[in-house]
Amino acid sequence: MLAAGPWETPHLRTRANWYGKWSSALEGKRIVEEDFHVDKDTTVRVPMLNLLGIFDLHRDQNLSCWVVLEHMKGGATAFFFLPDPGKLQQLEETLTFQHVNDILKTSTVRSVNLQFPKLSISATYDLKEVLNDMNITKIFSNGAHLSGITKHAPLKLSKAVHRAVLTIDEKGTEAAGSPSLEDSHWATHHTIRFNRPFLIVIKEEFSDFILFIAKVLNPMLR
Repeated sequence: MLAAGPWETPHLRTRANWYGKWSSALEGKRIVEEDFHVDKDTTVRVPMLNLLGIFDLHRDQNLSCWVVLEHMKGGATAFFFLPDPGKLQQLEETLTFQHVNDILKTSTVRSVNLQFPKLSISATYDLKEVLNDMNITKIFSNGAHLSGITKHAPLKLSKAVHRAVLTIDEKGTEAAGSPSLEDSHWATHHTIRFNRPFLIVIKEEFSDFILFIAKVLNPMLR
């Protein structure tokens, strides 16, 4: 919100929140503490969501990774890229916007046991620097025309900040069946384990714009 009296220099703050509410049909869920392999020398114990259900998946041989897709509230799609062991750098160097669009078109629905760490990611960006790089500078100067916001003049922005938060935990899951299924039942399904560094991309479906990109190296670090 922008609100200011005469000669004030307000801040522009935008905030985007994505809560990891798995939209897939779940048969069961449970939380188990398991190993997450940060690198070849570092392993940490993390609370791991075990979700048994129907997921939108894609196996990309060129990128050497699995991709799990989730359609989120607000008209966005999250892409969780799990590279094969030792292939994270290759994924980072190879992944393009076209890959994301192609994956959206070619993914298939499959029944799997998905193991995913509980996590919370946040980042804050100074948009003034970004806008300056785009030659959008007048709004921060005495020459700004913000009469559509307030009749008080002169008015300019002193700061523009964007904050993004992504949270995934057990509150964002729903199970249609029993969450305490027999171990043998879980074992009969193909398992995809996000137990090593992975990438997250969130794309807005209407504008086809990338909203969020993150690399998870250690879920225990906030």
